[in-house]
Amino acid sequence: MSENKHISISKNIETGDQTDFHFLRRTGIEYIEQLGGKLWTDYNSHDPGITTLEVLSYAITDLGMRMNLNMEDILASEDVDKDIHTQFLKATEILPSRPLNELDYRKLFIDISSVAGHKRPIRNCWLVPKDETLYVDCKTGQIDFNPIGEKTQYFNIKGLYDLYVDYAEDIDKVGTGCEKSNIKTQILDRYHANRSLCEDLAEIKEVEIQKVAVCARIGLVNKADEELVHAKVIRTINNYLSPEVHFYSLKQMLEKGL
Repeated sequence: MSENKHISISKNIETGDQTDFHFLRRTGIEYIEQLGGKLWTDYNSHDPGITTLEVLSYAITDLGMRMNLNMEDILASEDVDKDIHTQFLKATEILPSRPLNELDYRKLFIDISSVAGHKRPIRNCWLVPKDETLYVDCKTGQIDFNPIGEKTQYFNIKGLYDLYVDYAEDIDKVGTGCEKSNIKTQILDRYHANRSLCEDLAEIKEVEIQKVAVCARIGLVNKADEELVHAKVIRTINNYLSPEVHFYSLKQMLEKGL
């Protein structure tokens, strides 16, 4: 009775021949001689078939050498246009979806940065649906923002928004190079690059300054630093009345479970 022998493939099958160009060329010519020796007798470099064989041998050699390199060395390049950052999408580019609601657009605009010295020229902003009514003269078909004619019908326009922007305190100062007009241009560019169909930004409005006075009596211990306490009180009041938007890294967001 014959015994069944298991056929196995060795894990270590690498010979190193994949990096030897001359071995690959010589072996290729041997196969050509075996297969077409009766019809193909010219194996010199000027023969188109041998040229094709040399190109194939070079490609195998190049691939074999690259397989021994670290992945970082393969992807890195001195040419900026071919470096790693151009070959893969960043998490910020591929993971988020397009903005859909007011909160999404708010995040989109707050992330605007300026090259003129302001990292965050926009402290906060709010996208608010705009109520706009159009009136139609049923006899003439004329449309206006005010009632016209004897027989008038009206309808509300959907898809329009106003954006209220709270700019940084020192924006528009002389020498900063950061102006509201430039920021508005960036806002419009971002909005039109991401907006949905049949939606538009009607007006960009600056949040007006509301003057607030706070009266308080604060008791301090003898060794307290009055200026430091005063600064902390002012900062606490400012953060309560006009809180700053906090920014978190991807790692921090993942730790929060978001």
